[in-house]
Amino acid sequence: MDPNTMPAARRIIIVSLRRAEAYGDNFAMACALWACGTVLLRLSDGSSDAAVEYLKSARDIITKHRTVVVALAPIEADLALVAARAGEVDSGIETLRAVIARQLENFDVTFMGVTIPALIQLLVERGRPEDLAEAAAMVQGLEVQAENLQLPAMQLCAAFCRQVLADTDDDVRAARRESADIAERMSARGDFIRIHSD
Repeated sequence: MDPNTMPAARRIIIVSLRRAEAYGDNFAMACALWACGTVLLRLSDGSSDAAVEYLKSARDIITKHRTVVVALAPIEADLALVAARAGEVDSGIETLRAVIARQLENFDVTFMGVTIPALIQLLVERGRPEDLAEAAAMVQGLEVQAENLQLPAMQLCAAFCRQVLADTDDDVRAARRESADIAERMSARGDFIRIHSD
C-alpha cells in the first residue's frame, strides 16, 4: 500500500468499525472487524497487534453467532501466519490443514487462494522433507488448476506459491516477475501475507 494512503486507510477502517458498532449487528461487526484486521495486518507500520485483536474478535463473533462463516478461512489463515512469525509453525500447519479440510468438506473454495498459499509457506518454513514434498505437490496442483481455468487470480496464486518454493535466487526473481506481470494484467492491488518480509 502506498505510504501516502496509510493514514487515510486507517481512518476509513476505524470509521467503518465505529459505524458497525453503532449499528450493533453481529454480521456488520464481524465484517468490520475482519476488514480492519485484514487492512492493519497488511500495513507495514507496526499495526499487527491491533490487527490480531480485530481478527480474533471477528472470529469469536463468527463462531458464536454463525454469521459470515465464509470469513473464517481467511481470518484463520492470517492468524496462522502471524503465529508462525512468532515461532508457532507446527500449530499453524495443523490449523490450516483443518481449515482446508473444512473448505473441501463444505465445497467452499471461496478463499482457498488465501489458505493454500498460507499452508505452503508454513510447510516450507518448517522445511522437513515431507513438508517440502507436500508443498511441491500442492503447487503442482495449483499450476494444473491455473492452466485449466485460465483465471488470472488462480495464476497469481500459483505464481506466488512457486516463488515460495523457489530454490535459487534466479527462480525467485523469475517467479516474482511472473507474479508482477499477472498482477499488472488484472490490476491487482495488495499482496499475499508473508511469514518473512523481503
